[in-house]
Amino acid sequence: MTISNLSWHNDTVKGYPSTIDRKVPGYQLLHELTSLLLKEKLSTQNITKVLIVGAGGGKELITLTELLPDNVQLTALDPSTKMLHIAKEVLKAKERKHSISFIEGYLEEQDFNQPFDAIICMLTFQFIQGKESRIRFAQYLTQSLHPGAPCFLSTMVDHDQHQNYFQTWRQQLIKHGGTNTEAVQFQESIGKRIFPIDEKELTNVLHQVSFTHISSYFQSLFFKGFVCFKGGTES
Repeated sequence: MTISNLSWHNDTVKGYPSTIDRKVPGYQLLHELTSLLLKEKLSTQNITKVLIVGAGGGKELITLTELLPDNVQLTALDPSTKMLHIAKEVLKAKERKHSISFIEGYLEEQDFNQPFDAIICMLTFQFIQGKESRIRFAQYLTQSLHPGAPCFLSTMVDHDQHQNYFQTWRQQLIKHGGTNTEAVQFQESIGKRIFPIDEKELTNVLHQVSFTHISSYFQSLFFKGFVCFKGGTES
């Protein structure tokens, strides 16, 4: 699988929690809506095991533990030791009763004993380059789920309004403490380390690996959140 060469292993990741919050407009809302939608599923589905792919930083864990019952077990997966350390430190400051397991590594390296009842995969797809790599990544997602289980994912999407949106995005970044240099660096990373995906391509990729009922529940400029469900039945 081809993953962009962003380094998640050096000291620059220490600033990730603060910078991502201003780089993705509505970042807090994205996580709250994701957790609330998952919470709604509890009334109709037996959800006790949730996998968070790309959990470093701890945002998903904090939001989930605030909204989900204590019996829900969370598995936090991230390839970066430093990012997982940040997540653990963030959680340490909060009193949480949930069972949380931390795993360092990539999704394709895992051999989970049992499938999960739900997956949350926020802002990870955009670091995967190439259609075949995206299909393989999506395949690992669906293989990690029970049939009928939801997968929540968000990514930067590609469309013809990008250039118009970048000016608005830059203004909100600076308004929330960012710099013009930071904005330029982010824009220059598009196509080099960050790879926005066309929404139709994303839908096709998800369909190819048996995800169904794909719908969007969040959009902020060129960032979108989707929910889909693994097709099929238990064997």
